[in-house]
Amino acid sequence: MKPRSMALLLTLAAGLLGIPFLSQGQTNQDLILYQQVMSGQRKLESLTAEEQQRVIRIHTLVSRSRCEGCSEECRDAKDQAESARTELEDYTRKLYRCVGDNDLTDDCYSEFRRVRSAHGDFESAVSEVQSSCD
Repeated sequence: MKPRSMALLLTLAAGLLGIPFLSQGQTNQDLILYQQVMSGQRKLESLTAEEQQRVIRIHTLVSRSRCEGCSEECRDAKDQAESARTELEDYTRKLYRCVGDNDLTDDCYSEFRRVRSAHGDFESAVSEVQSSCD
């Protein structure tokens, strides 16, 4: 599908699902960013926080559309699990960077605590997917 057609479709789907999107021109740019991230040409972390959120919105729409035949409860559980996974991945990277900084005066406890909490949220979300998507 051409980027322009896909952008129009995503804008329409976002409106139906209540997910805010910007103009179609902005959506085209976001779609290009999404494709670059998914193909490995760009890292999600290299984007601004606003760009990351827009790319995540597109990913959410694409993920929801692939859940054909899923109940709304199952889709919601999968969305929550994906969000928890992203958060766990982000906090894990921060812990890794903290340890890699070689600052022997920082025990990286706050980063570790966030990873532990995010893992608990992820574990709960995965359990919810297992029970909601039989």
